[in-house]
Amino acid sequence: MEYDHGHRVTPQLHELSPLDRAIFEFEQKACHAHSHKCAPINETAEQRQKREKSLNKALVHLKAERALTLAKIDVQTQLEEYRLALKPHDNASRAEKVITREAMLLERHHPAIVLGNFMRTDGRPKPDECFVAHHIIPGKGRTPAAHRARVAMHFHGIRISDPDNGTWMPKWRCHKGHWAMPQSMAHSEIHTFNYEAWVLRLTRGEQTEWAFRSKLKEISMLLRDGHQDPVVSLPPALVKE
Repeated sequence: MEYDHGHRVTPQLHELSPLDRAIFEFEQKACHAHSHKCAPINETAEQRQKREKSLNKALVHLKAERALTLAKIDVQTQLEEYRLALKPHDNASRAEKVITREAMLLERHHPAIVLGNFMRTDGRPKPDECFVAHHIIPGKGRTPAAHRARVAMHFHGIRISDPDNGTWMPKWRCHKGHWAMPQSMAHSEIHTFNYEAWVLRLTRGEQTEWAFRSKLKEISMLLRDGHQDPVVSLPPALVKE
């Protein structure tokens, strides 16, 4: 805690912006992982140097994430415009609402970089270079379940690359066990038939936009903590109805 002429200049955690709070929490996780968990007994000087180099790389990445987000001053405006562009106004007729939902369905599946930029703006920085932005409800699903989930999402005025429809995941299996999300599955193994059915099962029946967004955030946390339904990673033939 730093003070200047008796006045505190270091902000407390609750005073930080969502972005700075997320950066701070990732920095704490990185320091803990590299200073305790990754420090073997009888560590050699070479091993310590390698561990400290890895920590420094992680911290540099997080600082770069903050700088990148702050440099994109107009991204917040872009996010607000993105959310409102195809959202029917309060007094829209039933026909107008049908048209906007159809327009959302016709919208192309944006690359992960678009979702990632919106997630950064939403206060969720990319934990490390080996992570990728994942669309919880995919734009290009493999099954009718994915299409039905997307229709339901658009019914509530939520577009495909809305940050609430996103989460960060380790890109490949070799990145699993990362200090930021040690229990998370890899993005390369999550896009399964059973995953799409699981997402539909959790989201269908939500009656309001707020409830649907809350469910998407819940799914994001389940994926982050590795608490998704075990059937997600099973071949469809092994799943019992």
